[in-house]
Amino acid sequence: MLDLHDIYGNIYGAMDSAMPLLTDTVLQERFIRVWELLAQELLNVRGTVIMFELLNEVSDASGAYPFSDIAGEHYDFSRKESLLWNKLYKRCIKRIRSIDPDRLVLVGSNGQNSVVYLKELEILDDPAVFYNFHYYDPQVFTHQQAGFSEEMREFELAVGYPDDISGFAAYLDAHPVWKRKHALVAEETRNDRELMEQAKQMDSVLGAWNFGSETHNLSDDYSDVDIVLLVDGKQFDRFPFYLERCLENISAKIILCWPERFNSGAIINNGYLLLSGSNIFQFDVFLLNAERLDDHMCRLHYTGLQKADIIFDKTGMVHELMELRLTGNLWNDDVLYLEKTYWYHANMTGKYLKRKDYFS
Repeated sequence: MLDLHDIYGNIYGAMDSAMPLLTDTVLQERFIRVWELLAQELLNVRGTVIMFELLNEVSDASGAYPFSDIAGEHYDFSRKESLLWNKLYKRCIKRIRSIDPDRLVLVGSNGQNSVVYLKELEILDDPAVFYNFHYYDPQVFTHQQAGFSEEMREFELAVGYPDDISGFAAYLDAHPVWKRKHALVAEETRNDRELMEQAKQMDSVLGAWNFGSETHNLSDDYSDVDIVLLVDGKQFDRFPFYLERCLENISAKIILCWPERFNSGAIINNGYLLLSGSNIFQFDVFLLNAERLDDHMCRLHYTGLQKADIIFDKTGMVHELMELRLTGNLWNDDVLYLEKTYWYHANMTGKYLKRKDYFS
């Protein structure tokens, strides 16, 4: 790959005002001419696949997101054609194509090839043009103490993994000139896997709702967390592993996992005891396979589902389950037997605790 890292008029990180390369027609012609000369020189090279990357880590202030919307969630993308980098890169490829119609070309996104600016690029109807992004967040870890970075040289502290990065957030608050550059992680305090694991599995969880005492206004200081997660069927078998990795990163330790006897390929109900500091928490989770929702045990866990119970619904499936308006008994076990079992085990547990007869 031939990757152009710099050229006259290019200013790395120029997101507040347009750099000369994007406004000066003489500099733009010089930029395009470089690629024309390379296209001509390499036109007949055989045996080696050569790709052109037009400009490394582009900065186009004409398409900069406001600091209040740093991920561009509310940006007006109807004006893509007017963005300066889109105009320049399309002109450059057109001139390359007049020499070499098949040359592979790589185009980076704005914001120094930021992933959140990919959606800003105009996509050409050209199978030999590819688009890319770079991802280095959090840079306080990936670029720590980098000599070429003024803010990293000044911050200076070494950062491990996992580690506390709240000091860098404080540094950015005290040095707002750098806050835009690091805005995506400016409020983060931890460099660990929790956020990454959640993001990685984000598409696996289609929706969630409360279940148990929370839905009947019976929760108190002793209530556990009863949550139902609707999981993509293709990820269902692997999802408990991902969930436990996430729990381990949130808490200090999973003391035990107690699986229900009815667990199957349609539903998994695991209870966890989690140690965090000197406190023990109970987390009870129900995983429903989105491809097997007609299973009897699955149906029990969305019978009586109300809008107020829904935590989130990414695909509309949770609301579809609610609209079924299933009613009936949630459990058909022998109530007298359950009562006897409760009191018998309460007595046994008290006896074991009193004699200090613990499992070790």
